[in-house]
Amino acid sequence: MSLTITDSENNTASNSLNVSLESNPNTFERILGPDYVRLSSENQIVRIGQFVYFASGEGINNLMGVAIRLKKFDLTGNLIWTVTLLEDQNASWGNPIMQGTSDSGLIVIANDLIFKLNTEGTVLWSKERDGEIKFVELGDGNYFFIRTLTEGSASRAYYSIVSPSGQVLEEGLIDPGYVVSRISDIEEGPEANTFVTMASVVIPDFPDIKTEIQLINTSGEVLQSYRSTYPFASSQNSTELSRNANGSYSAYYTPSEQNERKIRRVTVDASLNFENEIVYDFAKSHEVFEVIPANGGGHYIIGSFGTSLWTSKSLFFKIDTNGQLIWQREYGDISSIMDFCTGLLELPNGNIMISGSTLVGPVGAGIVKAYLNRYNSNGEL
Repeated sequence: MSLTITDSENNTASNSLNVSLESNPNTFERILGPDYVRLSSENQIVRIGQFVYFASGEGINNLMGVAIRLKKFDLTGNLIWTVTLLEDQNASWGNPIMQGTSDSGLIVIANDLIFKLNTEGTVLWSKERDGEIKFVELGDGNYFFIRTLTEGSASRAYYSIVSPSGQVLEEGLIDPGYVVSRISDIEEGPEANTFVTMASVVIPDFPDIKTEIQLINTSGEVLQSYRSTYPFASSQNSTELSRNANGSYSAYYTPSEQNERKIRRVTVDASLNFENEIVYDFAKSHEVFEVIPANGGGHYIIGSFGTSLWTSKSLFFKIDTNGQLIWQREYGDISSIMDFCTGLLELPNGNIMISGSTLVGPVGAGIVKAYLNRYNSNGEL
């Protein structure tokens, strides 16, 4: 069965969804308009109550610009509304990331802007901050933002503590002894007012760039670090971080090894001492985009695999609390362009929803569109 659902706010087909329902009413595949999207390699799908929020960068002005939009769906995939956060006719990029907050709000970060919204899409406040920004909520409800900013030939990491109402409480420089080229992920720390980050740091002795797991406090001091033997984090060498149920932390790398990239999971304890390493070698040339906790323990890992980022399938798999593989699934066409999943959430009944981008139409002549799929608890339609 197929139908078209029209945006209830604009009442136009430009924001419609082409819906293909499978025989199982709990699962579906959705291709979302418009004709081109730019998606982040970070999470951009969040569930609050009985609704799902999806953020994307959509091409405008003949793909010379970008619009950052937030869409609200119910759990069956029906579009409720679309809110445009910004439109830039000349922006060459637009890759939003999003996270829910404890007061049932949303933080959306895109194009050097931070937005705080309520569940009806109203912007409560916004702030402009240059650089690549990551975010985690503190135990007291305040927000801790960390960003990397290029200064001349080097990059530094800065932090900001912001209240839920948008007041900047404190700002500063992360340990000035570190030259940081990128902060790729952040998680809550083992104690109050601490954080664990994945950082690409310049090693003056070589000089070289290495990836570190760092323990940082809210004053910007690096308290402890574990330096990986693998090279720096980049779009071709993904690094993501997860906090495990036993208090340990796991970093997920895809280092290039003899023209292959396999996902490696390196686990350290709460003091950042090495514990173990697991290699997932069921396919080659992976990119890890996000690691999401699973209800009942374990994690979901999402990303892509293929000959390159431009010819790839979407990949998602589930691991248990010890990092052992439970199942793996693929979506899309290996000969496609930019076919990868970048967001996942688990529903109360165990089903999962995944967002990403896929090529619609023949290779070389198709259009890259966003998708929103719902699978059962085993990752199957």
